[in-house]
Amino acid sequence: MQSQVSSVPTISLQQGRAKIREALRQVGVTTGDTILVHSDTSKLMALTGAEWWEDALACLRESIQEAIGPEGTLVVPTFNYDFPKGKLYDHAHTPSQVGFFTNHVRTDPRALRSLHPIFSFAAIGANAAELLHGISKSAFGINSVFDRLYQSNAKLIFYDTSIESCTFIHFVEQRLNVSYRFLKYFTGKLRVDGETYTDTFDFFVRYLGRDIITRQARIGSELEVAGLMQVADFEGGTVRMVCAVDFECVAREMYLQDSFSFLAHPPAREGAELSHPLAPRNPGAKRISAEPLKDILRALHPLHRTLVSEGTDRALEIAGENVPTNVTFTIETYPPTKPIWTWRVPERFVVHEAYLEMQDGRRVVDFAENPLHLVSYSTAIDRWLKWEDLEPHLHFSTRRPDAIPWIFKYYERNWGFCLSKNQFDSLPRDQKYHVVIKTEFGCAPDEGLRVGFAEIPPQPGLVENAYVLVNAHICHPMQSNDDASGVATSIGVLQRIAESPLPPASMGIRFLFGPETIGTICYLAHHENDIPNYLGGIFVEMTGNHNQLTLQRSRQGNHLIDRVMQYVLAARGLQFRQGMFREIIRNDEMVINGPGVDIPCISLSRWPYDEYHTSDDNPDIIHEEMLANAADVVTDVLRIFCSNYVPVRTFRGPIFLSGYQLHVDQHVNRELNKQMEKIMLRLEGAHSIFDIAQELELDYFQVREIIERFRARGLVRANLPSRKVHQ
Repeated sequence: MQSQVSSVPTISLQQGRAKIREALRQVGVTTGDTILVHSDTSKLMALTGAEWWEDALACLRESIQEAIGPEGTLVVPTFNYDFPKGKLYDHAHTPSQVGFFTNHVRTDPRALRSLHPIFSFAAIGANAAELLHGISKSAFGINSVFDRLYQSNAKLIFYDTSIESCTFIHFVEQRLNVSYRFLKYFTGKLRVDGETYTDTFDFFVRYLGRDIITRQARIGSELEVAGLMQVADFEGGTVRMVCAVDFECVAREMYLQDSFSFLAHPPAREGAELSHPLAPRNPGAKRISAEPLKDILRALHPLHRTLVSEGTDRALEIAGENVPTNVTFTIETYPPTKPIWTWRVPERFVVHEAYLEMQDGRRVVDFAENPLHLVSYSTAIDRWLKWEDLEPHLHFSTRRPDAIPWIFKYYERNWGFCLSKNQFDSLPRDQKYHVVIKTEFGCAPDEGLRVGFAEIPPQPGLVENAYVLVNAHICHPMQSNDDASGVATSIGVLQRIAESPLPPASMGIRFLFGPETIGTICYLAHHENDIPNYLGGIFVEMTGNHNQLTLQRSRQGNHLIDRVMQYVLAARGLQFRQGMFREIIRNDEMVINGPGVDIPCISLSRWPYDEYHTSDDNPDIIHEEMLANAADVVTDVLRIFCSNYVPVRTFRGPIFLSGYQLHVDQHVNRELNKQMEKIMLRLEGAHSIFDIAQELELDYFQVREIIERFRARGLVRANLPSRKVHQ
């Protein structure tokens, strides 16, 4: 059997080293350069004549080091993708998953390694510490290794591999804020210098399910045509080189011509939010389709959801089951009859059976068939009644004659049945009716009113903790739009934000699910110390019907929460109605924004709709895109309101922008370049980021990004906005 003969003649290590060194010289590598090397070493043993892989890898490293000299710096990627899967990152021992050569450099005793559990680098040379130490926790953002390589105009080397292996493209994508990727945060355990701890790092990830495939061949072609990519072919391999600044410049120009120029094909579209003005800055989580939201609503709809009942308990469980696993969801119970502010906690309403029967045994209405047939919180009765005694206890809707109305007597204890107007008209008046209602009111401590709440905690960076309250009703039996839709939409918001967390220096959010009015009163009364920490509230209801969105403004009328909602609705190009506090529809905003609490609270709904408080308010009138659209709007409002803060300068005189790497290139953003001085003049503690953006007519997220750069460099501190109305 003949041995396989390599197409590359066997040569000595010294000859192989000379070939590699000469190829590097031909593409422009010189003494003192900082180079980032991507490599394919599959043919390296044949090229070098080495008998062992380690000798071949050492030959490549030595060739590079000879080319750049002791003043130069060799950098290689040592990426590992296990951290997002929940695995421990051991800074000293976690291997690189991107090639033999990268691990060879990583394990060199002289090598330093940057601290990012996904996108780390190893470097040997004069500038290794300057490049790798003290970096941010961003994979591709400001003060990442990629950013430092760009700032130092490092040379990108591709040893026997194509430009498709160039991960520098992701730095460019984040710099341009491409629409098909979004910033996602990963939290996990690290072991560094013998210490094990939990920390969070960001990664500009692609949207899953959108068939996003990066292709850089076009960039390579443009670079070659422009004479900016140098190529050297030699017996046994190819070396390519492009400067980081040239790569970014050409890629940026291509992107301005075609926003999908880095992709094999345009991504599959998952939602209209990708095209509206807010989306490119922080488009949020992977698109949550409306179908799961309507599924939540369908599960809630048939439950007997009163103030306190088994159906309400089950509704809270369903809400909790749909809260993301990385978000805490808590259910609290408040004992029945306990005084709470000027109210009392209601008793548990238990229905064993309830029906109205004619003399021949036919049942006119039956709770078992539809809970709406029984007036909520009806008292027990078992009695035959004449028509004239029965009639005052029968309820119908004249505006929806075929529908069963929903009537409740929460605090005015009585009894009654509900039926359609047409059925009411058909009932004989000359006979008796058997009224059977078997109910009871539970007063045991464990039978109390329950509310559920999910919390997204404040992100580090603010001087003090603060929250926004998002509220939705869990009650209303057999009603879909009022208000299971508000619950489904709120969960959609929670899912979006949990999957794409708020940035540093953001307020926290509490999502409250409970029965109307009394649930919110119970919760706030048991957490009075938290009330001053709420800077705004959003009541979400009636979001699933086919109607335009309606904004009911806060009691303050022109608070920041009002203005942010108006901004988001306008930015999305939506037609919407708006009205003053309590003039659209009245609900829990009277608790949240009322006496003694006064958290500025808006409400978002699609009021009015004809099916309100009848059996026609069912899943058939709910439109999935309406639920999702409302969730997108509330998500956008929260992303702005929560991330908005008052930047207060810590510097004197104008900032030396270039010295702090804060200079905005006019070719990248001409308008922001012109406005930098105006931004600096508004850092005296009187303007929030949103105020500055509106006053200067700039994009909010652009302004926040530059101010966050100031804060990262200790030039400003983040103070909380005031509850007071903007003047």
